[in-house]
Amino acid sequence: MKAPLLSALCSPLATLRARSASLMLLTLLSLPSLAQHFEWGRRGGSTNTISGSSRNWTNIIDMTTDANDNVYILARVGASNLQVDGNPLVAYASVGLNSNINILISSFSASGDFRWAKVIGGLGSDYGNKIKLDSSGNVYLAGWLSRWPGIRNPPAPHIHIGNDTVIQNLNVIYYTISSFLLKYDSAGSFQWIRFPEFDSLQALEKGRTYRIDVTPDGYVHWFCHLKEGLHTWTNNNFINQTGEYILIYDTQGEVTKIVKLDMETDGITFTSTWNYENFAYDHIRKRYYIGGYHARQAPLIIGGDTIKHQMYLAAFDSTGQTLWKKQGISPPHNNSINDMTLDNEGNLYITGMVSNGTEFNGVIFNNPDMRFVSPFVMKIDLNGNTLWHKYARDAAINPATSVTYNSTNDEVAISGFYARGFYWFGSNDLDTLYSLPNEGYEAYIARFSPQNGDLLAMHQTSTPFGTESQGHAIAADSKGDYYLGGSYSAVIYLGPDTLAKIGGQRSFFLAKYSCPVPIPEFSASVTTSQDTVTFIYAGEPADSVVWDFGDGSTSALGDTVIHVFPQRATYHVCVTAHSECGRRSLCDSINTEVLNTNLHHQASNPIKIYPNPASDFLNLEKLDQVYQYQIINNAGQTLIKGQTNKQHTNHRIDIQHLPAGMYTIYLKGENYQVVTQKIIRTQSRL
Repeated sequence: MKAPLLSALCSPLATLRARSASLMLLTLLSLPSLAQHFEWGRRGGSTNTISGSSRNWTNIIDMTTDANDNVYILARVGASNLQVDGNPLVAYASVGLNSNINILISSFSASGDFRWAKVIGGLGSDYGNKIKLDSSGNVYLAGWLSRWPGIRNPPAPHIHIGNDTVIQNLNVIYYTISSFLLKYDSAGSFQWIRFPEFDSLQALEKGRTYRIDVTPDGYVHWFCHLKEGLHTWTNNNFINQTGEYILIYDTQGEVTKIVKLDMETDGITFTSTWNYENFAYDHIRKRYYIGGYHARQAPLIIGGDTIKHQMYLAAFDSTGQTLWKKQGISPPHNNSINDMTLDNEGNLYITGMVSNGTEFNGVIFNNPDMRFVSPFVMKIDLNGNTLWHKYARDAAINPATSVTYNSTNDEVAISGFYARGFYWFGSNDLDTLYSLPNEGYEAYIARFSPQNGDLLAMHQTSTPFGTESQGHAIAADSKGDYYLGGSYSAVIYLGPDTLAKIGGQRSFFLAKYSCPVPIPEFSASVTTSQDTVTFIYAGEPADSVVWDFGDGSTSALGDTVIHVFPQRATYHVCVTAHSECGRRSLCDSINTEVLNTNLHHQASNPIKIYPNPASDFLNLEKLDQVYQYQIINNAGQTLIKGQTNKQHTNHRIDIQHLPAGMYTIYLKGENYQVVTQKIIRTQSRL
């Protein structure tokens, strides 16, 4: 079994020297895995060998979770003896000399129970790239289907959308493709499917589907390439100019708006089954993000400028106009953005791979220890500025494949796969993964602080010597747990579950990872004078607690510490709770002059909080000072946090992304006045 991650290096007292010493130790010892926080693992796949690139092999390529912590996966699968978690499924792709793939979507509960599965496709290879949900748990998928000639002997099987509907073969002699948009509800009940183009068009006469994003109220924003001509939707259905568009669909599958992007490409070489393009829609700020890998086989023009390099990123407003654009300066190696996601404040996180010497958005990725292709993660603000970036030391080609923002734990996580020694460049990034020479890849999760990019922890799967696993998709649920999906070549160990490959080159795996990081809290009180303060850790149990008092003094360790400040003033005090699962910090402003009288007192002036219940926004009025606010669920998890504006006596909080239910809003003023109130979030009206 492969060597484990070095959980011991999460200690705040560890140093980078410990990394080298531990790597030497791991080459001498074969230890049982320390990272047994995988709660369960599930598998799926077929028994046949799949033709073509390894990117077509059985694999989970995307996943997401709903408000009830059900997980939904999107996978590529073969057809022979297809099963998911022991449940046999009928698939339709060809098997034999030319074995193709179908699309699989499936759902599991948080405890790993199989809920439902749908196989989508026909004889040829069919592709979907992203699976999305709205706040009600409705499932959306866009992709394209291979349409084989109906006039052939023997006749090609019809295209099946699960066992719900059948798309008849075309009575023509040519091959074509059909872009589609599909909706199921959370229970797997078919809702509708839409094809934007007419069946009579040949493949080169049709556009291309790229990606989708979905708003909480179920409006789909479909990024696609459309050809000039008539289309199938009801209103405003003639496209005057071939180009890149956003089609906006309502909950019933009707096009309500068409946005022409300030972007030009040929639509064919721009996209592929290799997921060259990535897409995100910020529904609060009404803007689009597009980025990825430019193969440079045809021009890509954004905002009037030609993209000349591999890695690019652009932001567009709601009318399709370019807000800003970025492109890398790349050495002759692969550099790409493989995935992107947004946090609640509209910051963008991108991940992918870079090689030594790559320049992107003001950052030069340059380190002598970068040998091949390294994973990276970067945080970018609304104006396109890099807030922080991280990249890793590699010993092989180690791309990062997927990124998610965990709002419950307030952290960013990526998935990928590594070989040999693997660590991140940073003074606080003390976790290392290591495998012996000639071992295959191992799937991993890497978790980072969204504030500064510090590595919190890394976690890996385990496979026997000479075999491998790859992580290709990651998602977080409302409890802060993670789901990791990908593929494996023989056997994979996931907590209590040992999964053997079903057949073919690969089977896919789905795993739940739960290793809660302690949530810190603290109280402060004056002891003998206003300069001497006692701090008491009041958070969840931790392996160690570290204090930073914000006055330039040395950090302190312990659950209770007494600190003498140099003078009466306001200090930014932080407490960090450490465990083998990672670390989490809580910071607060402490004013030693008012601490002994005002700390945690209720506000004297009542603040108006309305409406209650609320569906979309929560209004705060009669604010007499700046307030920090948090909205907390019944499990004690902070789901929304922010700060009011000093210049205004009212403030508005967007709660549209919260699941329906009861919450507590907690406000703390700059003079330590505290307001708490129960609120109810109801479902938005369509």
